[in-house]
Amino acid sequence: VVRSRNKLTWANAGGAHNFFNLKAWWVNGKACPVAFWIGHHPAASLGGQQKLSHPESHYPGISGLLGEPLRLVPTETFGKELLVPADAEIVIEGFAPKDVWESGHYAGDHAKTMIPIGPGPVVQVTCITHRKDAFFHDIKIDLNAIAALMTVIGYSLNDTIVIFDRCREELVIDRNTK
Repeated sequence: VVRSRNKLTWANAGGAHNFFNLKAWWVNGKACPVAFWIGHHPAASLGGQQKLSHPESHYPGISGLLGEPLRLVPTETFGKELLVPADAEIVIEGFAPKDVWESGHYAGDHAKTMIPIGPGPVVQVTCITHRKDAFFHDIKIDLNAIAALMTVIGYSLNDTIVIFDRCREELVIDRNTK
């Protein structure tokens, strides 16, 4: 959630990689480096949603879905300490100061309604980079979308099987009549 020109908060759930990374920096008394990358091939978005054990990286899975290695580049603020996808449309970089949280914001859920969520870590934005003519696209993949996709694939596959089955029947009939 954007709070001001150089400040935002983000929903950082207790079981997510981001939460573990944030806590690791804070335990050492340091602000946590943060980079949000927005806009990429849909396979990158899907790969980023993998459920992995910490500290496994999502980047190899993203590469697998892309069918090629995910190209990474250093961030402007942190250099090689924090890499982001080279093909991201927008990258927002900053620091999450130790133990600084803000609450009272809302987020969209899978049903596309706004729900209140708990406090989120504050991020002091240091840099925003973007591609020329960058555009932001949002792809929401949830169980409803997967069910719809499977239904379409199922109908398409079923129609194809029925069509080929009918063709096979016609070929058998034609062979018997000649």
